[in-house]
Amino acid sequence: RLVGSEMCIRDRYIANCIVKSGFVALFAIPLFFVSKLLALIALGASVLMYVNESRKVSNRIKERRRKIEADLPMLSSTIEKSLERSRDIITILDNFKENAGPELRRELEITVADMRSGTAEVALSRLAARVGGSMMPDIVMGLKSTLNGDNTAVYWALLNIKFAEAQRTALKAEASKAPKRVKRLSVSYTHLRAHET
Repeated sequence: RLVGSEMCIRDRYIANCIVKSGFVALFAIPLFFVSKLLALIALGASVLMYVNESRKVSNRIKERRRKIEADLPMLSSTIEKSLERSRDIITILDNFKENAGPELRRELEITVADMRSGTAEVALSRLAARVGGSMMPDIVMGLKSTLNGDNTAVYWALLNIKFAEAQRTALKAEASKAPKRVKRLSVSYTHLRAHET
């Protein structure tokens, strides 16, 4: 069992959702003898609580994946540069941990420990499965090719271009939200300056 993995986190959150909503649903049993309407309301509240809590779980997992994927372009670039000097994947990942955010650092700690105690390819496959998304499998595929002795210089160069484009697209999407806020602030500032003169 991999402690800290996304599956374990999701399972723990879902178990908490079930316990919370189940606790509310338990109140429906004694309420049933008092009023069937109150029992139905308690059951409805239990279902709403479960839906709300499971939505929170989904949002937490998405946020965690987003934070990990924000570090992956830097990891890919570091791997490309490090492979010019050494093909020791464990050392490369171990050294990168210090520069990674807490989410990716934890995943790399698990993976490096897994690689040292078992098969490196299996450990990398587990990393891709835990993190998910579209970017980590690309990194894992390149790392596996490197472990197999392939010359992956072109692969990492192309992957870095792909990740840079993905970052630009994400920044453009974020920037498209900003003009509305900037426009409001600009109008407020202009209005304030007009009153000062």
